[in-house]
Amino acid sequence: MSDHIRIGDIRPRIQYVGNGAVKTFSFPFPIFAESDLTVFRDAEPCLDGFDVNGAGESGGGGVTFDAPPPAGSVITLARAVPIARTTDFQDGGTFRAGVINEELDRLVCMAQQLREELERTVRRAPASVSTGALTLPDPVPGRALKFAADGALIASFGDPDGAQLAASGHAEAAEVARAAAEAARDQMLALYDEFDDRYLGVKSVDPATDNDGSPLFPGALYFRQSEPDGPGAMMVYTGVAWVAAYVAGDSVLTTSNLVATISAFAPADKAAARAGLDAASVVDADALRDVAPQAKASAYVLAPVDRGRSVDTVADVAVPADAVAPFPVGAVVTVTNLGPAAIAISPQAGVTLRQAGTANAGARTLLGYGIATLRKVAAETWFVAGAGLS
Repeated sequence: MSDHIRIGDIRPRIQYVGNGAVKTFSFPFPIFAESDLTVFRDAEPCLDGFDVNGAGESGGGGVTFDAPPPAGSVITLARAVPIARTTDFQDGGTFRAGVINEELDRLVCMAQQLREELERTVRRAPASVSTGALTLPDPVPGRALKFAADGALIASFGDPDGAQLAASGHAEAAEVARAAAEAARDQMLALYDEFDDRYLGVKSVDPATDNDGSPLFPGALYFRQSEPDGPGAMMVYTGVAWVAAYVAGDSVLTTSNLVATISAFAPADKAAARAGLDAASVVDADALRDVAPQAKASAYVLAPVDRGRSVDTVADVAVPADAVAPFPVGAVVTVTNLGPAAIAISPQAGVTLRQAGTANAGARTLLGYGIATLRKVAAETWFVAGAGLS
């Protein structure tokens, strides 16, 4: 050790970050004794578990831990020379330069320590013109510090914790509202997509897929923009083909109602009812409800648009196969012969046409001014009955 420690202009504090392997950490400032060094791991002071070397050396020394500090831990080494006199000079005593130098070195170390601590405190900038007192007021629970008009520090009147809680509550409410809005948006988009797949809009021809290009499913709807014999119609997909989605209430025939009613009669009453259903009564029954006419001037093949209507014609009528015009089972069409000459009602290939109440099947003849009602009872099977039919 030299005659006395040489104290340079160096900060008496240094920090390291542990890596879990290094045990020794150096400090560049001098200390007089091992007790002049304080050691911290993170914010906690270390009282044991390490050795200090280099006391009395001008270049500093080092600290060696028994075990490497954990990775990520902050190691702080700081000089803490006691602020106290360690010597006392006697009047008229011997002048010893070494003792005087050590005492002056301690004073410099104390000054360096105070400077380092002051630099870590809240203070005004060197160029500040403020003259307000920076003395802290007494602590007030739940209050913050603020500057008064004269620049002095005072306790605020508000409750920053309450304000923070309120702000946090509003933020949470806003987040909940945002999540709810997004959920509602997603639900609406899903409902719209479902509706868009079910109702395909206005089309001029039967669509082959839905609006997304996916296969059609039974129950899909669209509005046919124009029909050859009408203003348009709502169409429904049966799973096999497109058919008219509804029949107007004023165009439903009463024949099926009569058949259902008669089937519940006693045998004697059934015979009387059949005997009473002559040509006049059939006309009267059809007159109970209006039947929209479909005028035809030449030979005609029935189409789904004729369902629930009367085909008024003077020419032959053909009953189509499902592959040509798919009528649903239960569909009803009336054929009215407006001329004096007989016309034929003929089934196309693969279609069975039976005259109701008889064993007759095949093409039927409808005499002049006759009326016939056709009803589809099964796939490719129709029944026909009426006045003037043979």
